[in-house]
Amino acid sequence: MLISESKCRDIFIFTLRGRIDAVTAIKLEDRFFTIKDNGEKNFIMDFAGVDYISSNGIRTLLVIEKKLAAIKGRLAFCSVIPNVFEVFKMTKLDSVFKFYDNQNSAVSALHDLNAII
Repeated sequence: MLISESKCRDIFIFTLRGRIDAVTAIKLEDRFFTIKDNGEKNFIMDFAGVDYISSNGIRTLLVIEKKLAAIKGRLAFCSVIPNVFEVFKMTKLDSVFKFYDNQNSAVSALHDLNAII
């Protein structure tokens, strides 16, 4: 899995490419904690290039969500392809996580939520 990083306003964006499995989920989790520990608390995961997610990948996303909730941070997903979104639906996580069609709509939504706080 390749991880590209960018920032838009007060939101940190991970653009992911490839598979999120037992090996790559650890890489994502480690990178997340490094960025979070530097003070970031609002994240978008762009899944446009993700073609597979394993149970280990799902576990990593739940860990990330839990850590962000503890610091009143936010996590959103965008550009999730249908077969990967099916995994979120099967695990009922489509009602836990926030999903957006593209990066721009995810950034706008998170930015609007942060303005309310």
